[in-house]
Amino acid sequence: MFYKFFKIKNDAEGGEPGSIRYCQENLTAKVVRGDPEFVQWVIDHSPAGLRQRFTAGVINNRTELQPVVKCHMLDEFQELMLAGRHESGMPLCMIEHEDKNKFETHFIAPIFDLMFGKLVHPYIDRIDRHRYAAWVERFALIHGLEHADDHLRIRPEFEHLRLREVDKMFLTEIWEMVSEWVEDGTVSSREDLARKFTGTRHEVRFHTKNDKPLQQPIILGPDGYPLRLTNSIYYRPDFDPEGPKPLDRADDEAVKKRIKTLDEILRESMQFRAHHLIGRLFGRGEQAKVVKGKARSRLAELVAQKRERDLALDNAWKKLRVHDLFRSATDIKHGMPLPPFAPPMPQIESEVTRIQPAMSTEMQSSEKVSEVVSTHIDSQPSPPLIDAQPPVFQPEAQDKKTIVSSSDDALARADQAAAIAKKKRRKDKEQEMDKPSL
Repeated sequence: MFYKFFKIKNDAEGGEPGSIRYCQENLTAKVVRGDPEFVQWVIDHSPAGLRQRFTAGVINNRTELQPVVKCHMLDEFQELMLAGRHESGMPLCMIEHEDKNKFETHFIAPIFDLMFGKLVHPYIDRIDRHRYAAWVERFALIHGLEHADDHLRIRPEFEHLRLREVDKMFLTEIWEMVSEWVEDGTVSSREDLARKFTGTRHEVRFHTKNDKPLQQPIILGPDGYPLRLTNSIYYRPDFDPEGPKPLDRADDEAVKKRIKTLDEILRESMQFRAHHLIGRLFGRGEQAKVVKGKARSRLAELVAQKRERDLALDNAWKKLRVHDLFRSATDIKHGMPLPPFAPPMPQIESEVTRIQPAMSTEMQSSEKVSEVVSTHIDSQPSPPLIDAQPPVFQPEAQDKKTIVSSSDDALARADQAAAIAKKKRRKDKEQEMDKPSL
């Protein structure tokens, strides 16, 4: 069991290795977690101009895992990539392949965090290399899986590298040549090994362009094709006592001690990663307040608070009357000022209105006169009823020529009146030209 990350860019045409489209072209492709269409949509709609929009990698297994173990592996790996963030911020897609005489689990994740709206790389080599390597070895030891470090001192068969027969024979010769150098005593360190290769006809590169050591040096094959010097060749000599050595799985005490060491590596690396994410997501000021050893718990608190605010905002948006909101915006656009909001006041009946006082003789006589007048008015013929409509609100304009209306109908009537006035002025001008001048 081992993992490998790919640094890939935009994948505009869908042919880049490690992308979703590339993984789905395989005949044995099977989605084991996530939604490929949604993840691809997030990648395609990431901010323009990014050199890298997503990261991908693969986990290889020699044997097929049980469903429970596989689900446990995917859960732990997803938690490892999130490193304390909420799962809604980074949609993850995992696609499994069953060809090549092994079981591959490809994972693809966008680097644009949907929760914070920032670019967050789930894997930074100088920060996360030891964390992922420790998790792979720990998972292999707990579940009894094969690990790459178990065969560092054994000559590989190079079958898992999918190489040509010519390249396999070439690497086998390199292995035997290195073994002879170790037996002769000419190679006692890694520097001696690099110096010994420079004196031969083989071209080997042990460092990058920035003069950083390569994890797997590159050697040119018989036809100039670059090949990797695998860890089995690179660590084959026993001249480095601090180099990785295979662990005796039969020794229970050694296995428990190694698992304890790996747990400590994971704990420290997760604290460092959480401290880094606090500064990236919440600012340097919040990062400076974090107490040593409390970065993970503080990150969980900040993410939970951010999640609560987002949910409250979603609930508030659902309660908004969107139709009234757009109607108000339309009224403002046409020049209608919105009336001030005044909440309705509850009407409370007072004791004065409920209790009627006793009427005097003068009030009774006045009421009789009003009854006579009302009967006289009722006897008169009433005019025909006309549906009275309230006048259209017309706010005052700053300029007399400016037309301010509250609706599209009023605007249409105003435009029609202006057109009639324009035609009238043109007709008056023609009549004046027809009259002879005095």
